[in-house]
Amino acid sequence: VSVLILAACGGPRRTTGSDQDGGAGDGGVPAIANKFEAGLYCRTVAEAACKLAAKCDNETLFEDRHRDDIAACKAALAQECEPEGLVYARAVADEAIAYQGGKLSECLTAIEQAECVEAATAWGLLSCERGGARECDRWFFATALEPACKEVFVGEVVDEGACHHARECGEGLWCNLARCPGRCEPKLQRGEQCAFTPLSCEEGLVCSGTPRKSCKPLAEEGEECTVDSPAGGGVARPNCRPPLQCVSGA
Repeated sequence: VSVLILAACGGPRRTTGSDQDGGAGDGGVPAIANKFEAGLYCRTVAEAACKLAAKCDNETLFEDRHRDDIAACKAALAQECEPEGLVYARAVADEAIAYQGGKLSECLTAIEQAECVEAATAWGLLSCERGGARECDRWFFATALEPACKEVFVGEVVDEGACHHARECGEGLWCNLARCPGRCEPKLQRGEQCAFTPLSCEEGLVCSGTPRKSCKPLAEEGEECTVDSPAGGGVARPNCRPPLQCVSGA
């Protein structure tokens, strides 16, 4: 779907024009600034995911597929990653997204050293499980909390610039895809009406509510919470701060 959108929605993008140095990677992690190869990236991230699955057993948010066979697991998850990887490759080539391979190395090292729940939170997997993989790009750290993971891909499109993908917009912006192509706009503030996406609201806020959704603070432990479902179907998710879960409304 994303590839069709890219092909169908033209329009020039206005970018920051920054040239960020990705730094040196290790362990086979691609680390050349603005040099992104989808297949290599996906194999690298899939291997980290499979190691996390094996380490965490039932605590992991990855599927049970090939859990005891790292090679088979890596092949399956890399294949799942690659279609969206090609979308990222196009955005990197267009300089709409800056890729920082050195940050990927830091990110995966931090996840490897963390305990299971902390690792899943750092990666952003808990948000992915709640919102659906297509919504948060779980292979590309869209909802990650680990600082290095959040900086692997950096949006370069400026305010009011054309965008085709949620991650293309610069800091403090989101891609409003209500028209084709989309437009980067300032993230929504507390109380503003929103679409069901984790990237439309300011950091620390979540798009929540029934029937009208608005940007609200993430619920802390002991506070009232809700479990929302996206319009048109999808995975329901609580409005809690990860890794908290919504149990009996609190």
